[in-house]
Amino acid sequence: MTVLRHPLVWLELARAHSALGAALAVWVGGRVAGAAWSPAWAMPMLVAFLLSAAGNAFNDGHDAPIDQINRPGRPIPRGAATPLEARCLAYGAGALALLLALPLGLGSTLGTLLGLALLFGYTLRLRAIPLLGNAVVGVLTGMALGYGGLLAGNVPVILLPAATLGLFFGGREVLKTLHDVPGDQANGLRTIATVAGPRRTLLVATLCFGAALLLLALWA
Repeated sequence: MTVLRHPLVWLELARAHSALGAALAVWVGGRVAGAAWSPAWAMPMLVAFLLSAAGNAFNDGHDAPIDQINRPGRPIPRGAATPLEARCLAYGAGALALLLALPLGLGSTLGTLLGLALLFGYTLRLRAIPLLGNAVVGVLTGMALGYGGLLAGNVPVILLPAATLGLFFGGREVLKTLHDVPGDQANGLRTIATVAGPRRTLLVATLCFGAALLLLALWA
């Protein structure tokens, strides 16, 4: 079974629900920044979708041994796709995202390049540094809102909501390391959960959520 013969596997490798969330975050960021809906928003939303899809597929292509333990239902562990196919999807989606970002201006192009660097860097190295990888996910989530604010021409108004969302998702990522301990330990991946244990992991996650709530109160 290959991705080419079973196109629905593409959506699984891309984690389409997550990629769709990134696309919607761009529009929400624009709306909060005062923009009205127009068909012109479709292109930057597609860029965000493709960026997220590229990062997710690249992660799946690199994480087969870990997913075999932590997430055996994903396409590669269950034999529905190969790591090479996942990486090809990642490179293709990333290249298309960059191509579509070029006509949107310098800010969109640079943001797309930064997003690709963080997404690929996360999988290759950054996530193996306790807390840094979790912070990168939070930054990327906040960037989606910030991108919408940039396109709406009102970045300052979106900074607080973006930071709030980033802290929430950063805390969520910290919590997820608790679930991933078996596969991470078996493959020598250092995370806050494998290094500091569950109690300190929960403390850090709680601090992230608390900071997010504080910012939310300030914004509201």
